[in-house]
Amino acid sequence: MNCCFSASAAEFLTTASSKWLEDMIKQYIILCGESPSTEQIAAWTDCRAKIEPFLTQCAGFDCELVFEYELPREGGRRPDVLLFSGDKLFVLEFKRKDKIKQSD
Repeated sequence: MNCCFSASAAEFLTTASSKWLEDMIKQYIILCGESPSTEQIAAWTDCRAKIEPFLTQCAGFDCELVFEYELPREGGRRPDVLLFSGDKLFVLEFKRKDKIKQSD
């Protein structure tokens, strides 16, 4: 698997936060060959807190989520979340910053 977590929105919402985070960490180690930093884990926790209310409001839509998908031929770059709904793809990036840099 070239991502840290993949599920339907409904499955994601019914997965306990602790189980989701455990899966994210395990897959990150497999994907990246190292443990995620404390900052990375905090970013995932913040991401989940922000995306859960949105997904709850969109419960009537058939959506799929992919967290930390490793883009092919991109040197390890990973969007935070890919959200698939019907024939649409939304790329979601979550930043805990006051200002966004070009590299973001």
